[in-house]
Amino acid sequence: MLPVNHMPLTQCPKCNHPLDCATSVDADDSAPIEGDLSICINCATPLVFDELLMLRVLTQDEIDGLPPLSQIELRQAIRAVNMLINRGH
Repeated sequence: MLPVNHMPLTQCPKCNHPLDCATSVDADDSAPIEGDLSICINCATPLVFDELLMLRVLTQDEIDGLPPLSQIELRQAIRAVNMLINRGH
C-alpha cells in the first residue's frame, strides 16, 4: 500500500472537492514539497503544490515542460484516477 500524507484541508481549485491527503506514487513517504504534482481524486485535474503547499491547476505549458517520462507518468495517473471516478471511487 502506498503511504498517505495527511494535509491541512484544502479544495481542488477546479471542482472545489475537499482534499486532505496526498499519496506518493513512488512509495516515498515524505510529505509533498513545492513543485510536486498531484491529481484531484474527484475531477482528475492535474495540480501542483505551490510555495505555501496550496494546490493550483497545472498549466498546459508546465505539462509540456515536464520531462517526457514525467508527462507519460502524469497521463497514466490521470487515466487511473478517471477509471476510479467512472467506477464511483
